[in-house]
Amino acid sequence: FSDGVLDHAEFLFFSSTQSPQFPNSLVAYGIETQADGKVLFFGSISDSPGGFIARLNGDGTPDLSFAENGILKLLVGDDSFVFGLELLDDGSIALGGEYSSQQFVGRKGYVAKITSQGTPDSTFGDNGVHSLGQMSNYAFSGIVSAKDGGIYTAWNHAASFFTVTGPIIKFDQTGQLDADFGVEGILERSSSLSAWSRGSDVLEDGSII
Repeated sequence: FSDGVLDHAEFLFFSSTQSPQFPNSLVAYGIETQADGKVLFFGSISDSPGGFIARLNGDGTPDLSFAENGILKLLVGDDSFVFGLELLDDGSIALGGEYSSQQFVGRKGYVAKITSQGTPDSTFGDNGVHSLGQMSNYAFSGIVSAKDGGIYTAWNHAASFFTVTGPIIKFDQTGQLDADFGVEGILERSSSLSAWSRGSDVLEDGSII
């Protein structure tokens, strides 16, 4: 509604979540528009474990060609959330979020990659997912594609009352830690508690902000 008038397609965006394809318990955390006008949105499911990513056509109706009737439910560990999304140059989609498991204390991070059709990318990680089991109580901060086809992710961790730490982690195109970045794919950082990372982007020269 660029002119301040609610677009009919925008109305359909909200009403379509009540369709039989999409459960009423979806909790959306963000949206992303594709070049073809289709809309991706992602988040968690309030009445069942796992997160989701769904796609709508430009008129707000579910894109039935994506995943299963327009929605992919993603479960990592015992429960998981999708907190971030990045559209990659080849049409695939990178996702970042957090998960919990009875084997661990606190939430862990994960990165996933799916195809443009909404199926897990079997060439990335373990059937499309790389779980960061070594990271306890790290909060997902951001995800962005690298110039070489890799994926950067950023995380926050309250190491103490005064200090926030958290790595920037780079994955290569196969979902493994990129050994040429930082120390074996991980760049550690620290800051004052008031300076939490909330986003990231890649500049034309390949540097990260």
